[in-house]
Amino acid sequence: MTYKRIENLRICGKLQEAATVICRAAALHDSSTNGPRKKLGTSNDY
Repeated sequence: MTYKRIENLRICGKLQEAATVICRAAALHDSSTNGPRKKLGTSNDY
């Protein structure tokens, strides 16, 4: 039981890392293509 919980936490951690990476990539992509995130304070020269 405990082992399984630790394993689940590890998987969740990896998923969270992946989600963060994907979000960062999406934010970069949005700012470079004048996406919706531009309103959140990215510079206008992008």
